[in-house]
Amino acid sequence: MIYRYDKRVFLLLITLLISAIYFAVSHFFIGGSPYKFIILGVLLVFILFNIISLVRKEIKLDDNKITVRALLGEKSLDFKDINDAVFLYLKGRTILILSDDQKFVFLSSLIDRFDNILDYIKDKVNEDTKKRLNEFDLKKYKKAKLFLNIFLVMAILFLLLFGTYNFLLLTK
Repeated sequence: MIYRYDKRVFLLLITLLISAIYFAVSHFFIGGSPYKFIILGVLLVFILFNIISLVRKEIKLDDNKITVRALLGEKSLDFKDINDAVFLYLKGRTILILSDDQKFVFLSSLIDRFDNILDYIKDKVNEDTKKRLNEFDLKKYKKAKLFLNIFLVMAILFLLLFGTYNFLLLTK
């Protein structure tokens, strides 16, 4: 089974990129300090980097191993060798770190059907690791996902509203 990015987050990031471009164009027309164009350029690059890394992210599950492909490469772990699992609950997402004695992989909740991936892994790993995976807090996961979606919508609205305000300043 192959899992890819969450389409809702992808669409929100694309909308954020378009909103940021709209905001940057509005600032171009009203002029001003070159420093704000540097900041806007960094913002656009940051959003674009996040979109590219999200699109490149892929998790492949088969009977014996998990393979995580990301922007900078690919890593695999055999299920029988996984001996540790740790959850990191961040503001906008949850990250699962799986490791064996030599390597580790990161699984982000920005992957579609993250909870299904977790259930599949639970069926394949040893009892010790399964106990750690059972510590997954679905409520925190859903709250973090909601927070990320709300944050992205608020950022989109901010950029659209202030971009429109900048264009309205030109008409006066």
